[in-house]
Amino acid sequence: MTKIPLTIRAQPSPVARRVLLHLFSIGRAEFNQPWSIGAFEKPGAAITWVKSGEGRLQLDDCEYDLKPDGGFLCYGTGQPRIFNRTGTKLLVAHSFWFGGPGLEGWLEELDICRRPLFRLRNPERIHDAFIAMLKLVRRRPANWEWDVHLLLTTVLGELMQSRGLLHGGPAALPPPIAKVLNAIEARPDRDWKAAELASVAGISYSAFRALFRQALNESPHEYLQRVRADLARDLLSNPALRIKEIAHQLHFSTEHYFSAFFHKHVGLSPTRFREVFLASRTDI
Repeated sequence: MTKIPLTIRAQPSPVARRVLLHLFSIGRAEFNQPWSIGAFEKPGAAITWVKSGEGRLQLDDCEYDLKPDGGFLCYGTGQPRIFNRTGTKLLVAHSFWFGGPGLEGWLEELDICRRPLFRLRNPERIHDAFIAMLKLVRRRPANWEWDVHLLLTTVLGELMQSRGLLHGGPAALPPPIAKVLNAIEARPDRDWKAAELASVAGISYSAFRALFRQALNESPHEYLQRVRADLARDLLSNPALRIKEIAHQLHFSTEHYFSAFFHKHVGLSPTRFREVFLASRTDI
């Protein structure tokens, strides 16, 4: 039996719905069997993370691991989803659902449709915001909706920061890292190695790795893999290119290795991604 012992409906006022980021609901859920949730009728987003147990979350055609490892999943409330427990322990997850004017722009920049998983440098800030919003929704003191709006903005800011979207551009980065990013941007299809990029930066390999993570909150390898996956998406959007040609252009030894890489980072096979992309163009 699946239980939801604490989920509070926020019921925002008409003014909050028009001008503020606002909560639809907030709480926790416990799963010991599959639980399917249909698309929410109001546009918005949800953020979910695991407190204990393990499971899988199915979003559309993709599945994501649910573990108490500090990861956060952010997805649109219009996406049907299925929670499944995979371990022996009860799966316990915290979530909040929210909407508001301008949210669509935030979600597009965060690229949640293709990359819903976030790993934050300071996950406790999301946990603290969750507790604070839960108290506000329960007690509803004066100006509570404005306080919720500020907390949700902070949460979205943390997600933006984790994607390197708030660093202010190359001028705000340490010069060695800015030089490296410019080199990668000029040749995104090149099979860059971290040691090679350290040479471009003009510093030692160990210093480069530490400085890169400090500046962008991810390792050089993680950044290069993301650039490679983004370029693969762009190339797959061109139906004139065969998948084998794309694999060769991105320096994969075989189409099989490219397909495995793409599925790991995007959640779909190259063939399925191309089908979905071309279908979306037909529907416009």
